[in-house]
Amino acid sequence: MLLVKKLLGIVVLGLLVYLAQVYEAASCRDLVKDRTGSEAKEKYEECKMF
Repeated sequence: MLLVKKLLGIVVLGLLVYLAQVYEAASCRDLVKDRTGSEAKEKYEECKMF
């Protein structure tokens, strides 16, 4: 039973990390949606560093 709880905890933690990355990428895309070309790419990469 303890093994099941640990496994469930790991799965939930992994899901939270995944969702955080998706949210970060979406918010960075929203930030640069009005920009074009290399300026957009630079701002996107800068946003992802935080």
